[in-house]
Amino acid sequence: MDDSFAVGYILFNLALVFSVKNLMEAFFIKRRGSVYVMWLSYLIYSVMLGFAFFMWNTPLINIILSLSLGFMVTLNYDSFMIKRLLVAPIVLLLLLIVEAFGYILYMQSGFNLIQHAGVVGYASPNIFIIVGIAYYALGFSVKKFFTHIKKDALYPPIYLVSYLIIALVSYAVIFLTSSHTNLSAATIASVVVAILGINVLSLFFLDRLSLAFEKRLESALYAQERDYYFAQSQLMQDSANKVRSIRHDMNFHLSTLRDLVTDNQAVTDYINSLIGDLSESEVHSSTGNIAFDSIVNYKLKNAKEDNIKLDISIFVPPKLNIEIADIVTILGNLLDNALDAVAKVDDKMIRLDIEFSKGNLYIKIDNSFDGKIKYADGKKKQIATLKSGDEHGHGLNSIRKSIEKYNGHIDITHDDVFSVGVLLFVEDK
Repeated sequence: MDDSFAVGYILFNLALVFSVKNLMEAFFIKRRGSVYVMWLSYLIYSVMLGFAFFMWNTPLINIILSLSLGFMVTLNYDSFMIKRLLVAPIVLLLLLIVEAFGYILYMQSGFNLIQHAGVVGYASPNIFIIVGIAYYALGFSVKKFFTHIKKDALYPPIYLVSYLIIALVSYAVIFLTSSHTNLSAATIASVVVAILGINVLSLFFLDRLSLAFEKRLESALYAQERDYYFAQSQLMQDSANKVRSIRHDMNFHLSTLRDLVTDNQAVTDYINSLIGDLSESEVHSSTGNIAFDSIVNYKLKNAKEDNIKLDISIFVPPKLNIEIADIVTILGNLLDNALDAVAKVDDKMIRLDIEFSKGNLYIKIDNSFDGKIKYADGKKKQIATLKSGDEHGHGLNSIRKSIEKYNGHIDITHDDVFSVGVLLFVEDK
């Protein structure tokens, strides 16, 4: 073996390893073990295929070995067993199609396509390099453009089984083609292109089916989430009403008891202190809209104890064509951010203004803050978060996603106070 052949072969194997890795990551979403174990398995994959090529160079042995090693590599990723068993032959087929193009470039007498499944026995180092580049391009393209196949639970395994049948038919066509040594390069190229097209189209349909199942699952989860938020809002409102009722009744009973005990000042003073402790808590929102009332009253229930100065103005109808989940996301996160900000300063102030008019819902929150702002990517264009630690502005990202659903926009300023304005376009019920 000369130096150029050795270099070509090494580059070929590197391209093969990265191609297989990309293909595996197109079918599997999460690595289950150590990154070192993963790379060791890929190294074993490459070394064993090379050993088989130089020791046996027997098509059947090499295919069985390639399938076994491919299955071994799938063990690096979280998935169900049937998917592991199906992905190994699918990956091998995709690699085999690339090899076929290599043989078309380097036709020999006694043409035999399956010389080494996964590592082709070319005599030319240039063909090694060309096929290696094609390998890498294949793996990169499948991983980049088919992004939904990897999501296991979103489609029944029958779809993978169907694709496996297509793969097996493709194998049969390739073997039949390779057994006819009198076929021209153009004929072989046509067959290989057709096989490639069929398999790419199958991958495309599998990817689209996975996306369809994903969206259907998201819709079902969203409906459950909406019902959950509404139930929680209703529960919060009912709880607040019950507490106010209990406090009112207790105040009445204690007041009656105090009037009966007129000759004991100590008892009277004690009852007066209990009446003060049971005084009805302030209701910050009473619009009749369960979502807005429950969120505002719940979030700001401790404002007085925390010495937060509140200025609240809320004018919304009892019913709005906006999902409960989006109200919770937008208003809940805005209030959380405001409460988090005022907790860091001595002068605590929150001003909340919510108004609905002619299909426009406007929410504005001003709050005092310590002047520290974190920007996205270090650029003073988009604020990432007001929070410290590991929270990284997930709340603001969720707010923006909900706002986009109503073709609205958000405006954030931070001069003397931190101010967030949100405008949504909704219709009154």
